[in-house]
Amino acid sequence: MFDDRVYKRGALTAHALRLTVGDEAFFDLLRAWTDENRFGSVTTDDFRGFVAEKTGADLDALFTAWLDSEPLPNLPASRPLRAPARG
Repeated sequence: MFDDRVYKRGALTAHALRLTVGDEAFFDLLRAWTDENRFGSVTTDDFRGFVAEKTGADLDALFTAWLDSEPLPNLPASRPLRAPARG
């Protein structure tokens, strides 16, 4: 009940995602996620899939490290991904 994954992991995962994709993409993701899921129920896997779809990046290792592994990983260096081509 008081494991760090319950209280810290969500916020730290969001911050690691922000450092990985960059501020603009991160805040676009959050707006789109809340717009699409307002008044609904979602899971962590839904969010993982949503992020993969919107970024076009394989971020499984990031999510696994932050959400599924017991040791707390180091925050990634801030190197935003290149935005996928829009069209």
